[in-house]
Amino acid sequence: MREVAAQLARWYGTPVVIADSALSARDFTGSFNGEALPNVLAVIAAAVHARVDWRADTARLSSLPESK
Repeated sequence: MREVAAQLARWYGTPVVIADSALSARDFTGSFNGEALPNVLAVIAAAVHARVDWRADTARLSSLPESK
């Protein structure tokens, strides 16, 4: 996920932060073509069981709590 965040930040010119080490260690492989950043982040978040929060112009991905 660290590499994904870095690529998204580079492509969209918007900082993307991975909030915790557990999430940064998860893998994601995908391909997007011309999608808006909020849509891309929503798909990624769903795939890696995370949520997206926006703070000013920065997207922050953080792990969702484990279901019991």
